[in-house]
Amino acid sequence: MTLLRSQFMDALRVKGYSEKTVTSYVHCILDAVKLYRISPLLFTSDQIRKYLLVLIQQRTLAPGTVNLRINALKTFYTLMAPGSTVMAGFTQMKTPRHIPTVLSRQEIDRMIAALRKIRDKAIIMLLYSAGIRLLECATIKPVHIDSDRMKVRVEQGKGKADRYAGAGREHRGVVSHVGRPRETARADLGSAPCVREQAHVRCPGN
Repeated sequence: MTLLRSQFMDALRVKGYSEKTVTSYVHCILDAVKLYRISPLLFTSDQIRKYLLVLIQQRTLAPGTVNLRINALKTFYTLMAPGSTVMAGFTQMKTPRHIPTVLSRQEIDRMIAALRKIRDKAIIMLLYSAGIRLLECATIKPVHIDSDRMKVRVEQGKGKADRYAGAGREHRGVVSHVGRPRETARADLGSAPCVREQAHVRCPGN
């Protein structure tokens, strides 16, 4: 590892960037270095422009990926070469906007009904009722679920912020299984409260 790379990584960490972002930004800078075989501190604006054109025209990278490289370069010069104007004039590429596919309540109910495992049902119910992100759901533990108020505590979610998300009360009996070990969830099925018919989850033993 070169001294410059090490210093850049340390500077990112001091700024509070996640390890994932640190690794991603370093990869972006190294990719540009491979093209010119010189220190990134010696790049000119014209070289950076040509590098971005290579990404767009030859590698046909998506706008979001190109914007990641632009962000990495801007951050690099802000931290490692304060006062540099090499990135002046470079802006984000326009990214296409797509209308998301929104499932109806009936479609969601059918999807939940098709799942056989209680834990899978709980995850889908929580995602749709609380509106949390998939990665946020992956970190949910039983202690994060307030069954009385049907609130879910999301720790260090988007923007590294903690927040509470509301979950539908009709899902109380199933959502409580999110984050539990598979064996524990299976053992608790016999005492799980009924879930309303609109969720198409039958009570154990019925």
